[in-house]
Amino acid sequence: MFDYQFAFDPTTAAKGQIQVIKSFDGGATWTRPRNLFDAYDTCNYFEPSIGRCVEDGVAGARSDLSPAPSVDIANGAPSGSDATDEIVLTWVDGRDGLNHEHVMFTSSGAGGSNWEPVREVERRGDRGYYSAPAISPNGTDTWLVYNAFTTPFRESAEGPGNDRQRQLVGVVLHANDGASGSVGSFSQGA
Repeated sequence: MFDYQFAFDPTTAAKGQIQVIKSFDGGATWTRPRNLFDAYDTCNYFEPSIGRCVEDGVAGARSDLSPAPSVDIANGAPSGSDATDEIVLTWVDGRDGLNHEHVMFTSSGAGGSNWEPVREVERRGDRGYYSAPAISPNGTDTWLVYNAFTTPFRESAEGPGNDRQRQLVGVVLHANDGASGSVGSFSQGA
């Protein structure tokens, strides 16, 4: 099981932790949480009218759960016969501040014990909002979908430059497994 241990900073994105908690007996008992990665929330602007963090602008879209991990595993469904048990994990990270949010990705072929280096995978100009991975049952293909704002944060809903819509797009990326069993480079499309 994966979780996000929230942190708090009253002025900018806070550094929390993506954690893993394991059970080896079908959920009867669990290990203590183990920190895997620093993950910064996307709370670079607090909207007082709703009491929540927003990412696109004043009175905008709540981004509370952007740094929460989203995972999938190559489990060999439906029979399990060709399972690689490779795990893919993604989240959206606000460490570089407002208008610089990133879609982060990593994978593990070792049951979550060891991980590939974390990398930013969003397209140029995209400000990640929420993301989710999918890996084929035999681990040969990985897809990553994410939502992204393509316009900067709007300080107001009125005035010059703020009359344009807040552009939100959906993106689908695909990668094949690399030679070493790790996930290769992502490209757009199916």
